[in-house]
Amino acid sequence: MHRILVFALVFSVILATVSGQKRTITVGSPRAGETLYKGRTYQVRWASSGVAARVMVELVHRTGLVAFSTETENDGLFDLTIPNNISEGQYTAAVSSLDRSVRGSSGSFTVAALSEAKTLASPKARVKGTIRVEAHSNVTTRVEGGEVYIVCVGSFLNVKWTTTGIVPNIVNLTLHPPDCAGPGAYLRTANTSAGQALVWMQPTLVEGFFSVRVGEIHGFFGCSNRIHLYRWIFVTEPNSRTVWHPGDRVTIRWRRERPAFTGRIEIIMIYENEIRSSALLAHVDESAGAATVTLPADLRLGRYAVMIKSDISGRYDRGGGWPESEQFRVERR
Repeated sequence: MHRILVFALVFSVILATVSGQKRTITVGSPRAGETLYKGRTYQVRWASSGVAARVMVELVHRTGLVAFSTETENDGLFDLTIPNNISEGQYTAAVSSLDRSVRGSSGSFTVAALSEAKTLASPKARVKGTIRVEAHSNVTTRVEGGEVYIVCVGSFLNVKWTTTGIVPNIVNLTLHPPDCAGPGAYLRTANTSAGQALVWMQPTLVEGFFSVRVGEIHGFFGCSNRIHLYRWIFVTEPNSRTVWHPGDRVTIRWRRERPAFTGRIEIIMIYENEIRSSALLAHVDESAGAATVTLPADLRLGRYAVMIKSDISGRYDRGGGWPESEQFRVERR
């Protein structure tokens, strides 16, 4: 009996120590000031305390845009190959717990193209054409110089382009200062023939005026009109860890950054990324910050997102500039 009591006491002390352990992640490499080259592989090294067995490793542009993200073992080492299709510039390597509650970042380093890449065939020899680009949403505002489209951080931007002549088969979409006058951050890659792409404006982006550049890695590109990236509402619930069930009574929550669009809003569920399969959940006041609704008992199972939009627009299309939640699942109970 005495041994059992001693064992129980020791176990309790160990449990208390572990539960009270400070959770930290410290990233040791890459180091600040280093230059990493596209297509080359480098080691991301970190030390952690009180963090679970798996973590997220991310390559983050100075604007906050995540250029690369993957889940891996929390063993303190990951071989990171710098993607060829990202913009050159300043980046950090970040390691975080899967629930994002603990995070560590490296110092700022430079990502550059290998010098031998410049010896490839001249773009002028391979490309004899033009790209015209337009970026738009359903919401506009008047500023000096005319109207610009407003795009809410956390929403999708609709980018369209037309081409003439001989152009690359694959193009990169990057976000730049107005008129593409300055370095940019990688958004996505698309087939030139598609003529358009939806681009998610990550919540980590800063607000301000930007243009979208559509072009190839060697410099041949077209530049869009100006857009105003704006912080209005963030959908905080549901999120990627949320699971709903048909017939449930659920709550949608949002954080209001500023009263950009005062009045009534519509809350819409989008099924499997198909805006045509959307359903109106609620029609409420924007300032409420939350709405509780009952899901239909016959709701289809699958992956959904919640969109919040002003009721001044009758259109539900993605690329309309309205904020969306992270994707989540609807499953059987």
